Amino acid sequence: LMGVTQLARTTELLVAHGRSADCPVAVVERGFAADQRTTVGTVATIADLARSRGVRAPAVVVVGDVVKLSPDWPAQSKERAVTVTSGG
Repeated sequence: LMGVTQLARTTELLVAHGRSADCPVAVVERGFAADQRTTVGTVATIADLARSRGVRAPAVVVVGDVVKLSPDWPAQSKERAVTVTSGG
């Protein structure tokens, strides 16, 4: 669940074992906190997106079509960075 430091290797292995490079992926940082942040991409793009945003643990990596159910999944693009804040 906290494999963000191995994300590049994990995505390489996913592709090597048959997962499509355009498969949706989300990395949810601090999912328990008001400053939760979600980075959404694909197997091909998520490692670079996470690195460029400085994603760190605690984080959960979610792989598969279930990511498309997230309100953070963009309809037009397969990659986007989102910051969620709490109003209260």
